[in-house]
Amino acid sequence: MKKYEFTGEVKRIKLIGTEVVLRRIRAVTAFGGVEAGYRRLD
Repeated sequence: MKKYEFTGEVKRIKLIGTEVVLRRIRAVTAFGGVEAGYRRLD
């Protein structure tokens, strides 16, 4: 069973001279302290 899915949103940032790629995910099922469907709004 999948716990999360990739939303397709990608953000590239420079961190200490190297590029880092951040990928947004969405919880499909609740696990740990994460609620299903929860998405943090910026």
